[in-house]
Amino acid sequence: MTAPAAFLSTAVSPVFDQVFELLSSDYERAASSIGPDSGLSRPQQGLAEHLVALYLRGRVPLEGPDSPLAGFFENAFSSQRAHALAWVGQMVQGQERIPNEIVRRLQHLWESRLSAAQQAEDPAARAEELAQFGIWFASGKFDGPWAVGQLLALLKLTGRVGNTSKVVDRLKTYMDTMPYEVAQCIAVLVANERGSITILGWGQDAQQMLSRIVGGSDARARDIALDLLDTFDLQPVTELIRWS
Repeated sequence: MTAPAAFLSTAVSPVFDQVFELLSSDYERAASSIGPDSGLSRPQQGLAEHLVALYLRGRVPLEGPDSPLAGFFENAFSSQRAHALAWVGQMVQGQERIPNEIVRRLQHLWESRLSAAQQAEDPAARAEELAQFGIWFASGKFDGPWAVGQLLALLKLTGRVGNTSKVVDRLKTYMDTMPYEVAQCIAVLVANERGSITILGWGQDAQQMLSRIVGGSDARARDIALDLLDTFDLQPVTELIRWS
């Protein structure tokens, strides 16, 4: 079993290359015939999982008129697209090491879905789909600057992400090397979830990072952090500042 195939062997009902060769036209028809709001039945879930697995395996392209995966993303309902990305996220999270070619395809997929949302008439309608990238980010399997940039872009677009506590925990990894970007990510999360009980799950971690950023040398990040610390109603901000 090759490395990419081993990575994808966690599928509940895996698709085999030989079977796909015989049924490729059926996959194309299934992807193109998805109707709006057609639900999330187990067959629909399986179609999403198989198409993404085939893409990651290099068997189908992500884009183009002959790509069943492109047809799926074009026709699928929001919950179906979200399931496809969530399924991948679960696999990514459970892997100690991912082959480089798989990582590159995963990055291309993330960039493609974010770009599609940015070009959509109503980007907010893509929030459920993009939220699934939270677990991708939290996995720590991607290059840091790239991953933080992608996270910040989707947060600015929709204001939300799934698995927020894990996302905030992963942001700790980058608070010293990318304080401005990390502070911006926290700012969007706070703005979106202010007053929500969910902030209790990650608020303390966010406060600790902001306090660390306030004592850093990045003036832009420090300004954002100071404003955010007031939101958390902490001890007087002057007690948190460490200029030396």
